[in-house]
Amino acid sequence: MRSRIAALATTARRVGRDRGLRPRPGSSRTGVEAPGWAAIEKDAKEGKLDWRLFDRDAWVLVRGKEAPTCYEGFVPELPADGVYVDHQGRPAYVVGGREVAGPREVIAALGPQAEELLQKLGDPDAVLERLGRAF
Repeated sequence: MRSRIAALATTARRVGRDRGLRPRPGSSRTGVEAPGWAAIEKDAKEGKLDWRLFDRDAWVLVRGKEAPTCYEGFVPELPADGVYVDHQGRPAYVVGGREVAGPREVIAALGPQAEELLQKLGDPDAVLERLGRAF
């Protein structure tokens, strides 16, 4: 089952829907400084929030049914199609708000320009980076 990625997850444990969040636009704080991080980490440790992947400076991808807005300094949003890579180099590929198996599915969704670039470069992850789809 492909996971849903959209905004921030509720405490629902139904795997199959992922959500991501970013610090509030216009905020001078980075993600790790945003006041909501402490609550996000606490909820994750207590099993109330099932995070998939995160980059402390920018975003969190979490699983859940709804997109809660209870984390100060963060706003829910639908992540762009592409690859999200955490600080340890672990990827999560996203297309249309769903986690997919790999970069070729993202490239297929991006269309002919991405397919052409794949023919030239041969490396699907390099294509996503070149197209600005690596986050």
